[in-house]
Amino acid sequence: DLAYSDCQDDGAEALGNVLTTNKVLKILWMTGNGVGLRGVTALIGALMANVSPLQELYLGGNWPMGPQGIRLVADMLRVNVTLKCICVG
Repeated sequence: DLAYSDCQDDGAEALGNVLTTNKVLKILWMTGNGVGLRGVTALIGALMANVSPLQELYLGGNWPMGPQGIRLVADMLRVNVTLKCICVG
C-alpha cells in the first residue's frame, strides 16, 4: 500500500519499471500521491504490455494526471487482460 506516500511522478515511473517484471503483485494502491501525466504514462505503459498480473490499481486523488492521464487509462483498459478493478476518482 503506497497510498499517500508522496511518490509523485518519480515514484510512479519506478513502479512502472517494476511492473514490467512483476510476477506477484496483484494490488497497487497509489491513491493521493500527486502522480502527474509523466508518472501515469509509465504505469499505464507497463500495464499495456500485459506482462504484469496486477488485478487492482487505485489512482484516485492524483489530480495532476488530468484528463490526458484518464484517456491513457481508458486506452490501457482496451488491451489489458488482467485488471479487474481500477479507481481513478
